[in-house]
Amino acid sequence: MKKIVIMSVAALALAACSHGTKKVGETAPLETKAEKVAQKRGEHVVSKITFDKGNANLNSGARGELNKAVSQARQMGEIDEVTVAVWSDMEYPARKDAKLPKKQVDLADSRGDKIEDFLAKDLDVSSYRVRVHNMGAKPNFLSEYFNTADAELKNELTAMGIAPADGRGNVVTGQAGKALVFIKLKE
Repeated sequence: MKKIVIMSVAALALAACSHGTKKVGETAPLETKAEKVAQKRGEHVVSKITFDKGNANLNSGARGELNKAVSQARQMGEIDEVTVAVWSDMEYPARKDAKLPKKQVDLADSRGDKIEDFLAKDLDVSSYRVRVHNMGAKPNFLSEYFNTADAELKNELTAMGIAPADGRGNVVTGQAGKALVFIKLKE
């Protein structure tokens, strides 16, 4: 009997890890660095979506993940804020003085706009609740100095190793072409 229970728990854990959307702060240990960032920021749901290379349009998988994340959040309470970190087809620049080509920065902007539009038009999430952060561009001096929301998120993602930083190891690569969506509920 114990074997069946253990196998059932293991199967449930594997099923939970295979999905791109997860409630944060559940009784299970946090699995990903993104979930740890979400917990630190007080967010309740985190989801990862993937874009087709060179394309800003949301594919059916991305639309499904966004729908799932918003539905899950609404089951838990009222959505207060949605934070989106969106990459182009290139990784976040590692060096402070590095810049991605304008085409890549624009691609990340377009992807962020598509996510924001989909959330507003298809999922009825007010656009004033959505904050998009382009992971193709480093925060400028003033953003860093005043520790804006953009600089804060990018610093947290960098500290967790999701985005590279000067001289730091343990960096998660493969974020290019993706977006992380963090949903915070009203308290």
